[in-house]
Amino acid sequence: MLGHDIPVGNISFNNPVFTNNYNALVSIDYNMSDKDQVRGRWVYNKQSSIVAAVVPAFNASQPFGQLRVQPFRVPQLYPTLQNEFRVAFSRNVMLFRVRR
Repeated sequence: MLGHDIPVGNISFNNPVFTNNYNALVSIDYNMSDKDQVRGRWVYNKQSSIVAAVVPAFNASQPFGQLRVQPFRVPQLYPTLQNEFRVAFSRNVMLFRVRR
């Protein structure tokens, strides 16, 4: 007999969704003398996550990274005059991967 209804229910997927964070900070302080100091900072941040789609086959990983290095020197030239020299390097990375 034609015309039977076929029961169709809801389809659900187990979709992994997560975010991992990795953070680090290293500080260096060195007193070369009473009037001369060298300092530095190294900052590292990394985040990896899965951006969820409706169907798990289309999930995309989304990594993000940040690196910063900042050395600086603080010499005291005179009792009332202090100089500070800073240099910084910063790098941000965000990758978008496409599945084929």
